Amino acid sequence: PALWAMDGPTGKTLWSVPIELRTGPVLSKDRLFAGTTNGVAAFRLVDGGRIWHSPVGEPLAPLAMNDQWIVSLDSVGRIHLLNHGGMSLGRLDGAIPEIAPVLIRDAVVFATPTSLMLYRLAGAASTPVADDPPMAGYAPTGRIDHPSGLFRFHAFLRHGCLRSGPG
Repeated sequence: PALWAMDGPTGKTLWSVPIELRTGPVLSKDRLFAGTTNGVAAFRLVDGGRIWHSPVGEPLAPLAMNDQWIVSLDSVGRIHLLNHGGMSLGRLDGAIPEIAPVLIRDAVVFATPTSLMLYRLAGAASTPVADDPPMAGYAPTGRIDHPSGLFRFHAFLRHGCLRSGPG
C-alpha cells in the first residue's frame, strides 16, 4: 500500500510514500492529512515527506478538518481533536462509530445512541441538538472495510492527483 502524487497532464508519478491509509487525504495549503492504521499523519504536498504522526488510534470515518482543527473518529466511538501541528487537544467519548462527525466552524456535530450532539471547541461545552439529554462523554478513530478487501480513494488537485491503494 502506498500514497502517491501524480502529474495530471503526463500521469507521471511525482512521489510515492509506502503507508497503509484508512482514510483519504484532506488537503490544506501545502499539506495533506490522512488516517493511518494507528492514527493521523500529516505529509508535505510537494514531496510526500511525513511532517508528524499522532497515534490516536485507527480512524474509522473520514477525517473532518477546518483551518484550526482535525477530527478523527475511532471504532469504539472516541472523537480525537487535533490541531494542525498534530497535538492532541482532547477526546470526546460516546459517538456512534458508524456515523462520521462533522466539523462546522468552532463545533463538532456527532451522533450518540440517544441524540445528535454539538460540541463547541472554543467554549468546551456540549449541548444536544435535539431535545434528548447529553451523554457524559464523547470521542473518534477507526477502520473502513471494503467488500473487496481494498480501500481506494482519489483526490484530484489542480495539476494532478493523489491516490492510495495496493503498492
